[in-house]
Amino acid sequence: SFCTLLALSSTQQQRITQMAAAPVVAKIVAEGAANSMKAWVLEEGGDLAKLAVKRVEIPTPAAGQLRVKVVTANTNPVDFKHASFGAVGAVFPAVFGCDGAGVVDAVGADVTAFKPGDRVHYFGNVFGAHGTYAEFAIADAHAVAPVPEGMDWATAGVVPCALWTAYEALFDRMHLRAGQTVFVAAGAGGVGHFAVQLAKHAGAKVITTASGDNVARLREQGYTVIDYRNEASLKDAILKATDGNGVDCALDCLGEEQAKDTIAAVAFGGQYTHIALTAPLPADAFFRGLTVHHVFTPGNVVRPDHGARFVAIAAKADALLVSGAVKPDVSQTYDFDGVKAALEAQVGGRVRGKQLIKISADSA
Repeated sequence: SFCTLLALSSTQQQRITQMAAAPVVAKIVAEGAANSMKAWVLEEGGDLAKLAVKRVEIPTPAAGQLRVKVVTANTNPVDFKHASFGAVGAVFPAVFGCDGAGVVDAVGADVTAFKPGDRVHYFGNVFGAHGTYAEFAIADAHAVAPVPEGMDWATAGVVPCALWTAYEALFDRMHLRAGQTVFVAAGAGGVGHFAVQLAKHAGAKVITTASGDNVARLREQGYTVIDYRNEASLKDAILKATDGNGVDCALDCLGEEQAKDTIAAVAFGGQYTHIALTAPLPADAFFRGLTVHHVFTPGNVVRPDHGARFVAIAAKADALLVSGAVKPDVSQTYDFDGVKAALEAQVGGRVRGKQLIKISADSA
């Protein structure tokens, strides 16, 4: 889903472009200009190295939008991929950052669900111009969730994309239930570390992959862990862990590199959900009678008709965080000046859990 916006067919590109918001761009201004703010800006896509701090005009929310004073944010693979390769339908110059949490500063016309002073968090429009790596950001009101009582800024800023994607995949799509067996790829990753917790809390048996120190860490938490670096075949390892039966459900966070093996390890008639697959689906999914789901988080954001469903998913997932049933693993923390370093760390694909970015002093 949000993890890969690359290698799409021309038809897919046209559809995504049609979904994208109107072409509003970030307006770069001179240092010291009135009504301006500092922000991490890319003037054109294709080179993460060119991401830089600029002064930009503080944006005004259009109808159906909020302006948010950003307190915390985080990074997702989509952020560095957008910067490094560009995203279909994206506009430039653009302020980067999809996930964020903060305080509503102003509302556009037709916004009735929020008012200035409300605490909110959200996954923003990846195609838009005013992301969360800035003092102020623009959010589409239909895709914004209130920060529940009892949730701190650090948690609010790291959960939207990864937690809500995991919840949607497991429960809104596959309707995972107690007693089932589920495979979650990359159980120490952003989406994966939330997904394994959600599945375990639901009473499912969880099988996941990891490497290095993460293998022992996840095993201590009660998961069946496959050290993928020591296995010749992921399919065989999953089948071995299930006595040859295969899993009832699979959440594939990695896409092409393991889709074939994952699908082959799902029991006949089971379910397979992917969030990063852009290549053609392996034919084995059809011959095994699988129900296949594609979770595309940006689609929920840029489609107002999906808003109510998306916010309902957020509320259910957030409630599990507040209750303590699910906890974010924040492995790295950066301040505003560290945004580029955080994104560069994402490039290697070895970030455990989430990276927190403290945008303002209010995050302390």
